[in-house]
Amino acid sequence: PSIDESFDSLTSRTFDQFFRHVHHIPMYSFLHRASLMEQYNSGKVDKALLLALIGITSCLTDMGAGVREYGDRCIDRAEHLIFSDYSRPSTFKVQALVFMIKHRILSNKYPSAFMLLSMASRFAAALRLNHASPNLCFLAQESRRRLMWSLYCIDTGISAGYRDFALWRADRIFVSLPCNERNFEFDLPQAAEMLDPASNGPDIPPP
Repeated sequence: PSIDESFDSLTSRTFDQFFRHVHHIPMYSFLHRASLMEQYNSGKVDKALLLALIGITSCLTDMGAGVREYGDRCIDRAEHLIFSDYSRPSTFKVQALVFMIKHRILSNKYPSAFMLLSMASRFAAALRLNHASPNLCFLAQESRRRLMWSLYCIDTGISAGYRDFALWRADRIFVSLPCNERNFEFDLPQAAEMLDPASNGPDIPPP
């Protein structure tokens, strides 16, 4: 960083700021703190996600002199990393893209947000985030569900009611709504409702 702080130190401070002030806001609540910290300490978190976290957290909170400008550059760097490896979608990349899209919107860079959303949606479709994944543990399932609904909410806002611009429809999302925040934080499995109670899952074509 051009600021007088190491990247690891800034990342640690970002985690604290994010989970203290940002995580509870809808569309930002898909990260599980304990799981993220464990993955980070094991060196398993994508650099793009770390950069995007710094970018969005410095945009929404006061992290000190020069950090917001550095965060803007972090978003640019995260975008470059994802574009250079776009053929390999991952949950980390979709998470990073959600933060990047929100940062672009808050920075009045709507064309960039519009196009980044299309990439995030393609990644989500490839990863089948809009489908249930019962083979995964509760935390992984809940994180995926929250990420999918974050994308849906962003898409609804960006499309602004114009169906031609919308990438997601509620009737094509076959996962339940997010569970109680306490259950997510403490890894307490909880059944949650579907947005449309009549939805039983994807249509299966006849044989």
